[in-house]
Amino acid sequence: MAHLGNASPSVKKFVPFGVEMIVHVKFFAVLKEKAGVDSLELDVAGPITLDDLFSLLCREYPFESLKPYLRGSRNLEFVGWETELADGDEVAFIPPVSGGSAMVHIQDQTLEPLDVRALVSSPTHGAVVTFEGVVRNHNEGHEVDTLLYEVYEEMALSELAKTRAEAETRWPVKVAIHHRVGLMHVGDIAVVIAVGSPHRKEAFEAAEWVIDHLKQVAPIWKKETGPDGATWVGLGP
Repeated sequence: MAHLGNASPSVKKFVPFGVEMIVHVKFFAVLKEKAGVDSLELDVAGPITLDDLFSLLCREYPFESLKPYLRGSRNLEFVGWETELADGDEVAFIPPVSGGSAMVHIQDQTLEPLDVRALVSSPTHGAVVTFEGVVRNHNEGHEVDTLLYEVYEEMALSELAKTRAEAETRWPVKVAIHHRVGLMHVGDIAVVIAVGSPHRKEAFEAAEWVIDHLKQVAPIWKKETGPDGATWVGLGP
């Protein structure tokens, strides 16, 4: 059992009965709003699991109702709630989804589909499939005026790179993924995925798999705003 001790605003000390260690926690999207900060340095007792740490945080912040929707990460990798933490770990609790190299890139400026397409074009490719994810004016019966995309950039770039590598292993293709973050309006392009391949069948299959997979693993979230108010997508009513 641990309890909260005196600490500065950026460091919370959970006075331990065990081995003392520091864990760095990052908050994104709705968790950042509820906590009022984007990161904390926690002084906690070890051994401690990701689930234990979340329970401690729930004593300070109204996170408990969000737990069914969250996934945990440790040092930029998704892990289970039972994962034991170590001194110096960086932890995040990832809401459901929503920099870099040329092939996998995140930016806050307008995306240029032709530039992404050029990255996978080749004289050996008889097919290039380009997917553009565009902000629409409605979702689940509600009008949408804007979308705010937020990202855990280091982890997102890692997941984009792993997704690209897996697609290029599954199919004889070349893949580029560019994602935009920040505030967007109806009609803006949020993501561009380009896939080049000698044949169209593999290009279409890989492009569909990439966007479906990214929606599951990439720590990129979107907040919809419209006449009915604002809500983080994927976190229930």
